[in-house]
Amino acid sequence: MLYSFHARYSVETHCVSVQNRRGSIRFVPATSASCYTESGGEGVLWDISATGLSMLVDTPPLLGVTLAVEVTSSWRVLTVKAQVAHVKQVAAGDYFVGMEFASPLALEEIEPFVIPTTA
Repeated sequence: MLYSFHARYSVETHCVSVQNRRGSIRFVPATSASCYTESGGEGVLWDISATGLSMLVDTPPLLGVTLAVEVTSSWRVLTVKAQVAHVKQVAAGDYFVGMEFASPLALEEIEPFVIPTTA
């Protein structure tokens, strides 16, 4: 089964400052960006940086598991390996999941999928 992650809000409504604990600038996904992993479920790609991504899912992956993650837009596909770094249940009952990439991405690899958040 694959996780399917779709942007939940328009870029304009979700373009907000994000507290940065990663050490890399986080970017908001473009509305046409999706993300898939090999372990199942469906959710929303929340943000992405050179070192990882965050997503909101109905069914969480296991903490510490390394998965192949595919980020797609209408014209671009990027596949990377990422480890589940944290899983937290939110008030709505969904799970906020943070994943760390096995190796950092170049800005050129991220740009087709995102716009920068405002400071």
